[in-house]
Amino acid sequence: MEIKPGQGLVPIQVLLMVDVSVKVIPFNGGWGSWSQWSAQCSVTCGQGVRTRDRQCANPPPAHGGAACVGDALDSQTCQQPDCRVDGILSVWGDWTPCSVTCGSGSRVRSRACIPPQNGGQDCHGLTYEMSKCSTSPCTSKSHPLFLYFPPFPSFSLKITMHCSLTFSTTNIYYKATQYHSNRLV
Repeated sequence: MEIKPGQGLVPIQVLLMVDVSVKVIPFNGGWGSWSQWSAQCSVTCGQGVRTRDRQCANPPPAHGGAACVGDALDSQTCQQPDCRVDGILSVWGDWTPCSVTCGSGSRVRSRACIPPQNGGQDCHGLTYEMSKCSTSPCTSKSHPLFLYFPPFPSFSLKITMHCSLTFSTTNIYYKATQYHSNRLV
């Protein structure tokens, strides 16, 4: 039977509800491959570092998934030729006492050169320095001084001094040897 408009039939509307919610699944991040090691060492001499990295993109974390666990940067030591080290002068030592107890004399001080390494340059500068020093004026009063030197045949040497001197026995022995070979017996 054919229904024609206006024959008493009423159209029916149907309401249909559909649940379209989508459940999102979180994806945790995964590491990609390591890059190549850096071609250059971080230093030109001595021990340095080379690096490589990786990305958290295989897959990247999504929808609340966890980031990658571990390090994104890796390093390893690299050894270059030993560094050149120039010689360095140490600090000055103390001045020695004045060479005389009266009048004008001299005093010295020194410092060491810490040697160069691996082809470095030698130290530049003085390692020995001398300066004049003055003490109290000498008096005109004479004082005899008698010395005896055991390795030689017995002799004595009389020196008249107008001022007291400070000297080592090594210097006295050397000077006495010169006199002994020339004149004194």
